[in-house]
Amino acid sequence: MIKIENLSKIYKIHRIFEGLNIKKEKSVTALNDVSFTIDNNKIIGLLGPNGAGKTTLLKILTNILLPENGEIEFNGIKLSQNPDYFKNNSGIVNSEERSFYWRLSVLENLRFFMGIFQDKPDEDKILEILGLLGIENIKNRPFRMLSSGMKAKIQIARVLLKLPKLLVLDEPFSNIDFNSREEIKAFLLKWVKEEDRMIIITSHHWEEIIEWIDETVLIDQGQIVGKQKKIEGKKYIRICYKSGIEKRIPLNDVKESIVIDPNFTSIEIENEMLTDIIKRLKK
Repeated sequence: MIKIENLSKIYKIHRIFEGLNIKKEKSVTALNDVSFTIDNNKIIGLLGPNGAGKTTLLKILTNILLPENGEIEFNGIKLSQNPDYFKNNSGIVNSEERSFYWRLSVLENLRFFMGIFQDKPDEDKILEILGLLGIENIKNRPFRMLSSGMKAKIQIARVLLKLPKLLVLDEPFSNIDFNSREEIKAFLLKWVKEEDRMIIITSHHWEEIIEWIDETVLIDQGQIVGKQKKIEGKKYIRICYKSGIEKRIPLNDVKESIVIDPNFTSIEIENEMLTDIIKRLKK
């Protein structure tokens, strides 16, 4: 379990105007008194607009950044007392990843990165993880020849070599196709249920993750503005008329086929939970 309590992060921006001997300093609050909990075997979705503080929070969780105030407990161990525990037991996957060696094969890349955090790379462990992701057949393929979906899976494989308890995914589904996205989702849902594992994931595409994560945490301007436990949101049929009038009919109440009216402009199935979250983010 991870407990985040009263976390704050402030960036100080220094500007120097050459020749004028003028220095200016500006403070930007990225996180302001953020608190929530990640339970074992759960997937948390961190949703919010650009600049909301999502990436800053993820970097603190993985010990890339340190907060100004607040505390995080990871399985009872405090970040302020043992930051290496956080680094060793978490891993982050970023859609903007650029650190792989494009001329090396998948296996050569993973051997190299595994050698950073242990003396001797374990090739059997590498092949096991590639097998879990269903990509052991590309182990000898140069990284530059992989599709975006395959590259995303290799990023996850690299993190899993550390055997982390916390997997952090920052926009993992950017620029990958639907099939790859569904395969990664199926893997994550299975992976998180074993031992005491946790996943926190961010995405701009709310509809891609909202219905399979366990809890949604809404963040805006560095503050938590809402939380939503996973529920089976009621589904409606939303009917829009040319006049601008809308009708919402509970899907369970529809027992006969809808008569198509020439005044309809659209008929859509709407999820109440997703609609509520989007409205709260737009306030």
